[in-house]
Parts: sequence; C-alpha cells; structure tokens
Amino acid sequence: MSKTSRANIVCISCGESSDIEVYTSINVKQDPELRDKVLDNKLFDFKCYSCGEVITTFHDVLYHDPINRFMVWLTKPDNQNIIFFSKNSLRIMEILGEGCEGYKLRIARSPFHWIERIRTLECKMDDRIIELYKFGIKTKRKMPLETTNDFLHFESYSRNFLSRTKLHWKIVYDDGGIEKFSENIDTRMYQNYEKLLSSLELKTTDSWYLVDWQYPFGLEVPDDKIIFLTEKSKILEIQIDGSNQKIPSQFLEVLKTTGKGKKI
Repeated sequence: MSKTSRANIVCISCGESSDIEVYTSINVKQDPELRDKVLDNKLFDFKCYSCGEVITTFHDVLYHDPINRFMVWLTKPDNQNIIFFSKNSLRIMEILGEGCEGYKLRIARSPFHWIERIRTLECKMDDRIIELYKFGIKTKRKMPLETTNDFLHFESYSRNFLSRTKLHWKIVYDDGGIEKFSENIDTRMYQNYEKLLSSLELKTTDSWYLVDWQYPFGLEVPDDKIIFLTEKSKILEIQIDGSNQKIPSQFLEVLKTTGKGKKI
C-alpha cells in the first residue's frame, strides 16, 4: 500500500510554514489515481494554507508498479554527485519480501527523470537502450551531450499502419518551456545499441541501478568495477555491422575491461 509521512514546508511567497502530508511510497495498483498525479508532475505541488500560493517541493519517494513489475526510487543526489549509486544500496527483499523475482529497480535523481523512467518501463522498453538512443539523437541533431541535468526525455512510442515504430520525445528548457517532437525509429541505430549492451552482458536484476542521461558516459560492469567519468568524454567513431556509430570513449574502456570487444 502507499505510505505517507508529515513534512514541514515554508512558503517562498509569504514565509509561513505548513505541516503537510507527503507520499513516501506509492503503489499504483492499490492507488491508481496517484499514477496520473505523478506523470502530470503534480505530486510535489502543495497550496500554502496561508496565502494560497502553489509550492513545489521535492522529497524522496518510491514508485511501485506491481503489475508491470518495476520500482523507481526518487532520491536526492549525494554531495559528491557521483554518476552511479552503490550497487544494492537499497535491497528489494527489504521492501517486497518473497516473490520479487523479475522486478526492474531504478534510481532517479530528479522528478523529470523519475517520470521518464516510469514512462519507459510502462512501455516495456529497455531504458538503457533508450538512454543510448537519446545520445544518438543528440549527436545527430548536434544537441549538447553534457548538461547539469537531462533536457531530452522519452515520452512514449506508437506504431503506424505499416508497423513502423515512432518514438515521441519532450525537450524541457531551462526556463520551463516544453517542446515535443516525434520521429520514426532508426532501426539500425537501435539494434546496434542492443548488440552493444548484449556484448557487455550487463545484468540489472535484483539490484538498484541509476540509468539516466549520464549512462552513456560510464557503465557498471559485471565484476563490480565502477567506471566514472573523470574528464570530458571524447566522442569516437567505431564500426558496428558495417555502419559507423558515434559512442563515448568510455565504452571502449568497458569493452577492454570485460574482454567483450570481439563482438563489436
């Protein structure tokens, strides 16, 4: 079931404090109305009891979807703002007990990324591939590759009468403006990213993983060695199945470390 707790917030408009109820855990099977509130980015909006100003807060909360078997934990980044959280920093057995096999477990560090991860997993898409594909889109469109937060977000996908898959995206600007666009999927690019992940043999079951806009710049490899982005990544071109693909240089380090480079 969904869980709540009490929190005290101070209105930025009138300075008055309010004692409010906030969700710390959301189960959308038991409380389906909360799903729309989350996806509409309204969960953190509260009206000041004194002046009526709408206040936007941010607190840790766990999103649990038992039907699609995934959980996304929204939590503030630590002081060092490392790319990856420690593996198994929150164990699934402590939350679900028995019967938790097959769950996808993710960590998000901002509400926008939290919502994007929920949408991606609802679509039953591999969020790791989506992040790599986003990197490919940014490269092709000459968008910034490194920002303080992500600005390009996956929304959904659809199929036309020819069974062509179309991906729908949202750009969030610094001033809060939003722009949406859609385009047919680049099948070759998507399949190449699938093969890349397959060659690394990354496993993401029974552990919490951070898969966000920084994911293409470093990967957690099976032997528990963490690869961090210590300097600005160089963009390299490699050939996959006869097609040139641009990838961050850290991928080559991962392949070298794991000895999986033969498949690329």
